[in-house]
Amino acid sequence: MRTPLLACSILLLAAANTPSRASGLALRWDACVRGDGVANASFACDMNTGSSSLFASFAIPYDLSYLPHGYESVIDVATAGTELSPWWSMACRGTSMTFTDRLPSPCGAITGGEAILSVAWFISPRGPNAARFVVSSTLVNPPRFGFVIHEIEYGIVGLVVDHAKTVGPDACGGCLTPACIVFNSLKIFSSVQGVPPDLTLNTAGFGAGSNAVTWQGGAGVQVGPAIGCPAATAARRSAWGQVKALYR
Repeated sequence: MRTPLLACSILLLAAANTPSRASGLALRWDACVRGDGVANASFACDMNTGSSSLFASFAIPYDLSYLPHGYESVIDVATAGTELSPWWSMACRGTSMTFTDRLPSPCGAITGGEAILSVAWFISPRGPNAARFVVSSTLVNPPRFGFVIHEIEYGIVGLVVDHAKTVGPDACGGCLTPACIVFNSLKIFSSVQGVPPDLTLNTAGFGAGSNAVTWQGGAGVQVGPAIGCPAATAARRSAWGQVKALYR
């Protein structure tokens, strides 16, 4: 018969060797993490048809006994070189980058495709080769009785990047330029007004680097002193303060 001390030691050892559960952010091409999404997308950049899709998802560290009214997703894009690639610029290809919360199974968005989405886009204060998308998802009338379970992956938004203006006389250059894309943070709000947030997630939730993907391999991306993905687009307090100032 095992002694209490031995049994306790076995339990502690088992706990120490149990993999940590998911809590945080994820970003993948083609599908969410549980849908076997991939971390890199490549395109020959030889046609204007077709599209590539990004799936942003999350898991929370504890249960919420309600369905939140709103979410604010921050997604950063940085490209190799000193300036943002025109192919990733809303100024050149604004109609080619579309956010949606109507996501297919098994990556269905927690909003059920019923959210009102608004998107802000601007060159990041961290450098001219980086851009930031701030996506607000608001549910005006969420279900009265709802809840969010911890450690379960929930989709939040998808970004459909079509291939228009890749070739031809009106092409936006830089499709072949490597890029790093990071799901930088997610704020979860309980009220329609969205103040204050009940929970903020800003780390990878499904393994190291799971909140980042690359385009064309992502080589050579540098923003300020930070090199590589996801370091080149990691959040900084000073940068986030500058972003908030844009809305005052």
